[in-house]
Amino acid sequence: MYEQVKINVGKIDVPDFCESEKESNMEEQTQVNETTTKTTQEVISVAALFDVPDAEEDFENDENDSVAEIYVGKPNGRIPIQVSPDRGGVIYTFEAPAQDGENETEKYLIDPSNENLINNMLASDDAAVKKELAVLAVTRSGQNFIWSIPEVIAGGPYRGNKWWSSALRIIRDQSKQKKWFKVVSKQNGGDGRYLAKEVRFQQDEPQFIQGNFDDLIIKAFEGRIIRSLDDEVVQKSL
Repeated sequence: MYEQVKINVGKIDVPDFCESEKESNMEEQTQVNETTTKTTQEVISVAALFDVPDAEEDFENDENDSVAEIYVGKPNGRIPIQVSPDRGGVIYTFEAPAQDGENETEKYLIDPSNENLINNMLASDDAAVKKELAVLAVTRSGQNFIWSIPEVIAGGPYRGNKWWSSALRIIRDQSKQKKWFKVVSKQNGGDGRYLAKEVRFQQDEPQFIQGNFDDLIIKAFEGRIIRSLDDEVVQKSL
């Protein structure tokens, strides 16, 4: 069991960038001043946490069910998903060059139980180190995954990133709706964002994986957890 460390999420500011009511229902600008824990051994409200996209896998299940139990990734725009209303939290990640030769970069989890390591990596002021808000999500076919987005706060380094702020807004709103939806991208010139598109059929119950969020995060990042500054991935990136 990890030692709980209090972290001040701060004022989460999701800018109102929608062009019209028809384009999106994400028009309410919200700020939250909330203290949460780095781990989530106590049940928290995902909607409150996100009142503020790494492997891009196709999460659609196949007939022989030969998919991993849980991934770290982001939604496939063709596949309906739901997000958990109570399993989400703060994580710290490190982005490094991918070792598989297929992707440019790969996301690593900084050991959630090691407060000193997190503080030291944050103190390095390396842009590869990010504080992220993460949530458990599931596709209609039952594939669970962790969806995490860098925290967007007023005055923070990612304040103008509409891709991330729109994703945070979607998670906040959809965790309260408990409905199937697709995440679609909208590009307007050089400006882009994500939109939630509710799907027509809502009969299926979500098959969320069992377990607390701490354990699911570790499972999803298996093989990609940084436990010290001497980690080979960190040293190669210095």
